[in-house]
Amino acid sequence: MEPEEFGQSLRRSRHGAGLTQPDLARHSGYSVGHIRKLEQGTRRPTRDVVAALANALQVPPEVRAHWERAASPIPGLSTLPPTATSFVGRESEIGALRELLLDKRVRLVTIVGPGGVGKTRLAVEATADLASDFPDGIFFVSLSPVEDPALLPAALIQTVGLDEPEGTDVLAVLKEQFVGRHSLVIFDTFEHVLSAALFVADLLAACPSIAVAVTSRTPLNLSAEREFPLSPLPLPQEPDVPDVLTLQAIPSVALFVQRAQTIDPAFVLSEENSTAVAEICRRLDELPLAIELAAARTRMFSPRVLLSQLEARFDMLSGGRLDVTPRHRSLRAALDWSYQLLDPQEAQLFMRLAVFTGSWSLQSAERVCRIDLPVANVMDALLRVSLIQRREDTGPDARYGPGLCARASARQSGALSAAARARPLLCRTSRRRECRAER
Repeated sequence: MEPEEFGQSLRRSRHGAGLTQPDLARHSGYSVGHIRKLEQGTRRPTRDVVAALANALQVPPEVRAHWERAASPIPGLSTLPPTATSFVGRESEIGALRELLLDKRVRLVTIVGPGGVGKTRLAVEATADLASDFPDGIFFVSLSPVEDPALLPAALIQTVGLDEPEGTDVLAVLKEQFVGRHSLVIFDTFEHVLSAALFVADLLAACPSIAVAVTSRTPLNLSAEREFPLSPLPLPQEPDVPDVLTLQAIPSVALFVQRAQTIDPAFVLSEENSTAVAEICRRLDELPLAIELAAARTRMFSPRVLLSQLEARFDMLSGGRLDVTPRHRSLRAALDWSYQLLDPQEAQLFMRLAVFTGSWSLQSAERVCRIDLPVANVMDALLRVSLIQRREDTGPDARYGPGLCARASARQSGALSAAARARPLLCRTSRRRECRAER
């Protein structure tokens, strides 16, 4: 039963009961505007709406059954973006993420990781087959073009297909849309609109039957949030480079080969190039975006030559596809996006940390990189956006180092080049002794 047919049937039943739209609104508990849109056929009713209206009008069982067919969801309703390339690896991550999203006790899952690690693609792949679990729709809201956090509700309204209300509470409109519906809302690229996190909390409270997934370089810091950290693709550590058959089954190498074959169908992993390909993936910290950008360069270079060019990786790794967001067209853009999200104190500490040529401890950072705020608090913010990382292989005392794809390449990064230039000045200060101690 289409919404237009339901609307006509509802209007006849209301007239037969001698009720006006305001009367029916009072009896059913829904607004006059909601009743009007249902009768106009511009809104599909939910099961809860049908039950409330049928009880208020005391319609016969056959009419109620007819209305319930109108409340059936539209099969396969989804606004997930199409994918143009194959998906490599992440089988365990997909399974774990789906398990979280289908857990009724979990309302909000945030996929957290550095730029280029594949958060968006994982969210799309993990939810593509969940239509039967979220029969009332999966709505993918891209936040990349949203510059003002206050516009996030409007982006959701547009994605759901509603008209943006004038002078009306947007949350009330969304509540009417989602009440009783089992839907999944995906907010992609949330890190630059973090102040809109409270709207997400309000949405979850107003619409108890929906679930929300978020991709972000930093968590939303909400009570209902379950973080899902996403790490780079795995690769054996040197010097353990396996044979070609074993190596080509490793996700990071398989990704390089598949993307290289989109440029050159004749490209194959061989005894001659396997060591270079493995080292390229290792040098790029197994970061999917960086690997894809490097594989695109096989049009010009063999893997061995490409490996020798990676010292200038930020200039080399550019030229991504035109139909992807600008921040994914080069590795420099991906890191600059993270850097631009920092507040002045965070940016200041990030630049000053470039004084260390290797890893550092919190105590050393406090002595060397003095800022107005507690260094520990600001370092935690840098950890959240993956511009620095904890080094687990440096003994029992916590030590930290540059984040993914910033290692061994600070001088090529726009954000870090200024820090590198500041290093001599910092080291000429009274803190020179501490600097040398950490080298």
